This record gives sequence, structure tokens and C-alpha cells, in this order.
Amino acid sequence: ESFNSTWTYTNTGTIDVRAQAQAVAAGFAMAKAHVDSAISQSASGAGLGGSVASVTLTNSGTLNIHEIASAVGGPTAAAFASIDNGIQQSAFDATVTNATLTNSSTGTIDIVAHAVAHATGAASASATVSACISQTADGSDLAASSETPTLTNDGTINIHPAATPGGRPTAPAAAACIRPSTPDRR
Repeated sequence: ESFNSTWTYTNTGTIDVRAQAQAVAAGFAMAKAHVDSAISQSASGAGLGGSVASVTLTNSGTLNIHEIASAVGGPTAAAFASIDNGIQQSAFDATVTNATLTNSSTGTIDIVAHAVAHATGAASASATVSACISQTADGSDLAASSETPTLTNDGTINIHPAATPGGRPTAPAAAACIRPSTPDRR
């Protein structure tokens, strides 16, 4: 008995995934924009021998993932923009596991977390991208399993974490971008 699970997505146009927060107050203003997983693909082989779990994302268009937070306060303001996973692909519990992302020569992937805070006194802003692109291929210890995460980029991938407190770009901005993984079975 075997089981095949396949999820394929092809983008030839424009996809805009956006979370936007704006706060304006005479006192303290706070804005938070957050996305857990903008695009998530998951396939499981149900732990059966001979099974295949495969996820494929092919982009020849424009794929925008933008999280924008803006806070304008009186004496204080804070803005937070975060993306946990821009693109998350998981293939698991199969003899053959494949996680494949192909960004063609005409493709653009743009991942932005931008936080801006303005105040007459203290302003703080934080922008983070925990995993721009996360790929996991895990055969879950099935006999003779093969695990292949693949990213092919012939186009453009832009990652922009940006934080601007009080109009000055001095706040923390962080990105831990591309994370392909297979299990360590030493």
C-alpha cells in the first residue's frame, strides 16, 4: 500500500499578501502588523512505505508579502511589523519528500516587514522576518527515504525588514531568511 500527496501552485500573475496596521493618537499610539504564514504548503505520505509527499511553488509573476505598521502618537509611539514565515513548505512522513520553490527569470518575490513610529517624545519601531522562505523535507525515518528541499532562483528575491522610529532608521530590523532543512540522522 502506498500513498501520494502532492500540492502544486503556479503563479503567473500578481499575488499581494498584506497586513497593515495604523494608529494615530494624542497620547500613546501603538500599531502591530503580523502574519504567521503568508503562503503555506504541506503534504504528508501518512507514514506509509512507498509513499510520496511533494509540495511545489512555481513563480513567474510577482509575489508580494508586505507587513506594514505605522504609529503616530503624542508623547510616545510604538510600531511593530513581523512575518513568521513568508513562504513555508513542508513535505513529511513519506519515503520520498520534496519541497520545491522555483522563481523563474521573470519572477519577483518581495518580502517586506516595515514599522514606522513618530512621536514628540519616545518612539520605538521593530521589524522582523523570522523565516522568509522555510522548506522542510522529512521522511520521518522511513526505510530508504529521500528528502529534498530545493530552491531555484533565476529571478529576483527581495527581503526588506525596516524599522524607523521618529523618522530615523536606527531601530532593530532583523531577517533570518532562507531555511531549507532535512533531519539530522547521525
